[in-house]
Amino acid sequence: MIYFLSSIPRSGSTLLSALLNQRTDTYVSTTSGLCDTMGSAITTWERNPATHAAGSVEEDGMRLLRSMIDAHYANHKEPIIIDKGRGWPMPPIMSTMKKVQDDVKIIATVRPIRECLASFVKVAKPDNVKDFCKNSELAAHLFSSYHALKAGYEASPENFLIIEYNDLVKDPQKQVDRVADFLNIARQDCNPDNVSPVQEDDKIWGIKDLHKVRSKVRKRSYGGKKLLGKELWNYYIGGEFWNDKPEPKRKPDLLDDQVQALFDGEYEKAWEIAEQLERERPEDNRAAFNRGWYLMRMGKLLEGHKLLDRGREENVFGNQPIGSHFPIWHGESDSIVLMNLEAGIGDQIHNVKYAKDIAAKGNRVVVSCS
Repeated sequence: MIYFLSSIPRSGSTLLSALLNQRTDTYVSTTSGLCDTMGSAITTWERNPATHAAGSVEEDGMRLLRSMIDAHYANHKEPIIIDKGRGWPMPPIMSTMKKVQDDVKIIATVRPIRECLASFVKVAKPDNVKDFCKNSELAAHLFSSYHALKAGYEASPENFLIIEYNDLVKDPQKQVDRVADFLNIARQDCNPDNVSPVQEDDKIWGIKDLHKVRSKVRKRSYGGKKLLGKELWNYYIGGEFWNDKPEPKRKPDLLDDQVQALFDGEYEKAWEIAEQLERERPEDNRAAFNRGWYLMRMGKLLEGHKLLDRGREENVFGNQPIGSHFPIWHGESDSIVLMNLEAGIGDQIHNVKYAKDIAAKGNRVVVSCS
């Protein structure tokens, strides 16, 4: 039987791993791909016609998964193995693992979302913090891990030990003892003044010092609100499901008032708010996106379309970015232009005709469609 460490990113899981690895009878992995590997294997096994033709039953698949765990950790002789992976709390995965082994015990370090985001910003140092929080892979990883942990905890709280980041830093020994009690193993002393580095190659993740831990555990202040800025700090407030805290009530925003006016059929009021937002928050992409729809309704199609395009920055309009490092085409000639059609088939058929206009400027057009 193995145990699991599945935490919210930037909430102290690397520190906890280092402290637990001080035990003589315990091995905590670095970030592991075991969960994904097992998932791929069992999915392939279940979908393979040969599996059913051979009359295989569910227990055969569970035995396959047990053998994968044994093989994965064959070189580790420690009796206590803790696999670190974000996917273990997902309810379907927990359900499967309860068939693989006698019990499922998940240790999870947690921290308010906005503090985790601020910690990511501190280590990643993005040029555009707002874009990083809304569109980066790291932020998406943070949110998906949070939702996976929340879903698992709400479904089976008895299978989890929650450790808050501040509690871990304040009293490491107390939290390590809680882990021992949760796993029903003997307590051992940890040494928070001599923490060994975790051997994880951060070059793979593209962020220097992503899993770096200091040799001495100390509470440090880094000004999360300053790193995110007031707007984002307030936007990401809440999200502490482990404390049974109700979500904080947000102050009504002009954008909320605008949407409500639209729902109520008060178009003139909604437009007045759009005008006010344009004066007060000209850089607000969401406000610009909303304004674009009103301009379209007024027949100002070109002006409206330009503002709708700003909705891409908020992931509320158009397809996801294709991941190219090449710049957006802005009317240049003598170029190779990738025309990435989006939305439904009807929209794509309608818009592909503009490839001729782009080609007429001396460009070679490559069309990508569904």
